[in-house]
Amino acid sequence: MSIISRVKFLAIILPIFMLILGFLALSFHFVLKGKHEDEIHKVIEADGGAVLDIEKVNGDSSPFEKLSGANRYYKVVFKQEGKRKTAWYRGSVIVNNIHKTPKDGYPEKWLFNDQEKD
Repeated sequence: MSIISRVKFLAIILPIFMLILGFLALSFHFVLKGKHEDEIHKVIEADGGAVLDIEKVNGDSSPFEKLSGANRYYKVVFKQEGKRKTAWYRGSVIVNNIHKTPKDGYPEKWLFNDQEKD
């Protein structure tokens, strides 16, 4: 195989490889986001609340003191007993089990307005 044919081969394969990686990364992001949102709705609604807004935030913008890139952080605005309230959710990035503690992260945790930080 000549150098020119190798360059042509790489010029075709590399963009295809990058597209596949991009597709997988986007798929991972949306699946994880959906699982976290489902969990947020389940927990808030089980306590008699109704979710109004879910916002993914940087860990620095959350009240959690222990932060990791192996976790995702959410600000949850909900209505309960006619009052607007805020909760914070720290979720795991393990797609097949969002309740499992990540190797380099912290366990799943909820903070409500009246609770202490971790």
